[in-house]
Amino acid sequence: MHDKIISLDGLPIMPDAARQLLYIRNDPHAGAYELAQIIEQDPALTAQVLRYANSPMFARRGDIDSIQAAVARVLGFDFVLHLALGMLVGSSMKTAPVKIAGMSLWEHAVYSAQLSQRLAEEMPMSHRPQPGVVYLAGLLHDIGHLMFAYLFPERMAEFSASINEHPEQTVLEREASLFEMSHAECGALLLDVWGLPQELVAAARYHHDCFFSGEHEAITRIVLLSDRLLMQIEQSDAEGVELPEQVIAALGLTQEQINRVWDGLLEQRDGLDAMVKLFA
Repeated sequence: MHDKIISLDGLPIMPDAARQLLYIRNDPHAGAYELAQIIEQDPALTAQVLRYANSPMFARRGDIDSIQAAVARVLGFDFVLHLALGMLVGSSMKTAPVKIAGMSLWEHAVYSAQLSQRLAEEMPMSHRPQPGVVYLAGLLHDIGHLMFAYLFPERMAEFSASINEHPEQTVLEREASLFEMSHAECGALLLDVWGLPQELVAAARYHHDCFFSGEHEAITRIVLLSDRLLMQIEQSDAEGVELPEQVIAALGLTQEQINRVWDGLLEQRDGLDAMVKLFA
């Protein structure tokens, strides 16, 4: 299995629209018009983004009827671009619904994305990551689980059914015994091969590592902190609920800020659950 993944045999092909989005991401002259042109090539993607922009979470009443309006009036260029990227990545791997220890993968992804973005907004401006990238990191950090389900559906079903039967093993240890690598390694490999931003590769690879220090450490720590917080509502595969003090300090956050963000997330659960349906 390890060799199949490393050899890239059977990996899904990156959608062409995703490649175009990555191109304009690095174009300082690109704006809402160029972004809309790419997204509107795909009617399903367009509908997904518009449903998101019209979500009750943004107090809209169905009045956002174009991608350019979604960019200008609700979400902004950066967020729409990264949201569309996440939707395209998810749609490229059609699998049966993936659950890890009873946790719906896309439910966790949407909650993590929202929580990660809100935590990042509380960070000092001097080292705050780009909001859209943070959201996408939260959305895709567990993409390795989806890859396992895509490449090895029967083995993934066995893994999902057996994880609670082996409480002595962490999720990463159980994966190593069944897949010869972890979802963190697998997800990082896919995102790197696809040429997605290295911030996303790092978040996928190191989001279980409290002691990771290196390039893109801020975004990785944010996702790790989100994972730990989501354990409180059994929406995570993190290895504990403790919030590492060194991670909180490195992000420049206080416990009061974290509590405020967490309480805000819980108040938005109905809206988040509606968003999950856009990905699942």
